[in-house]
Amino acid sequence: MQIYVTGASGFIGKHLLERFPKRNVICLPHKYLSDAETLKKMFEKEPPDYIYHLAGFGNMAHQDDETEIVHANINSLMNLLLASKDYDYKSFINVSSSSVYGIKDHPMHETNSLDSKSFYGVTKIAGELLVRAFVEKYDKPIVNVRPFSVYGPNEASYRLIPTLIRCIKGGEMILAPGMHDWIYIDDFLDALMFIQEVAAEYKGKAINIGTGVQYDNYDVLKKLCFIAKLNNPNILKIEHVKNLRSFDTWVADNTLLKSLGWTNNYSLTEGLQKVWNSLKES
Repeated sequence: MQIYVTGASGFIGKHLLERFPKRNVICLPHKYLSDAETLKKMFEKEPPDYIYHLAGFGNMAHQDDETEIVHANINSLMNLLLASKDYDYKSFINVSSSSVYGIKDHPMHETNSLDSKSFYGVTKIAGELLVRAFVEKYDKPIVNVRPFSVYGPNEASYRLIPTLIRCIKGGEMILAPGMHDWIYIDDFLDALMFIQEVAAEYKGKAINIGTGVQYDNYDVLKKLCFIAKLNNPNILKIEHVKNLRSFDTWVADNTLLKSLGWTNNYSLTEGLQKVWNSLKES
């Protein structure tokens, strides 16, 4: 069994690697994704059984280079699709984003219109359409997955949950409004494992990966304060600031995912507790 992973150095990628024996995994460096011929030579030596395309760019505020966003989210995927098309792999998981939906006032369903207006969201839509075209022409078992807010141990320090924990410990808080469907990393990876087994049945389709429950940022803060045994969040010096992404609704309709047999094993409180414990142990 040969598994190829892009974006292996990222948060999700590092956790995904822990699911597989090291001898079965080849991590594709970012520079290789610029050239389909280089990828083809790698596949000739070690034909792929599973491909996980996690590499992307533009989801963070500081990732604002439009050229790099297009290259990472469209060109790299195209090169990977072209290089692997002649191989009879079992599944190709293209990790897209819930950002493709744009702003909605209801739980986001896979059949909803894709209305993103950001460079990141639009390029992720383009990537999904490339997958659909490839499936139509070559009949390959490729599936687009749309993650919601994945969290867990060893996230980047600037992400919301590590920032809240750091602020709690420091006694001061900068809090922006925002709604998220938080899914713990292990639950997210469990979903990927389910999806890879049914890729042939759902080829060309998109599948949401979220819990179907959303929380605002203050809810997350209160849960973390409880875990930290700080039962009154008002003790903190909280500065409330505006946020461009303070939408009222950002939650998955996960009916399709659940129909595959998936269920989340971690509530938000349980997941946050594991993150808190991991920081104490490190």
